[in-house]
Amino acid sequence: MNHILYEKMSQKVQEIVNQVPQMRQLAESLGYDPTDEFVRGMTTGRLYNSFVYQSRRLQKRNPTEAEMTEFSKLIKSVWHIT
Repeated sequence: MNHILYEKMSQKVQEIVNQVPQMRQLAESLGYDPTDEFVRGMTTGRLYNSFVYQSRRLQKRNPTEAEMTEFSKLIKSVWHIT
């Protein structure tokens, strides 16, 4: 994965992990059960959108399969729901 893209996504992963309490609050206020599963769905969507957007912005193309695999490993290495 492009070094700049990797750095941007590492920052984004940390940002989103730190926002889990707010996502739980949002889910609850919308009438959803703020379970880990629901919050993981929210974070996965945010991270995937960010990854594709940053890939297109920085590399002028969609991410490759290899980049997607590397991105998945990045997420797994830091994934914590509190």
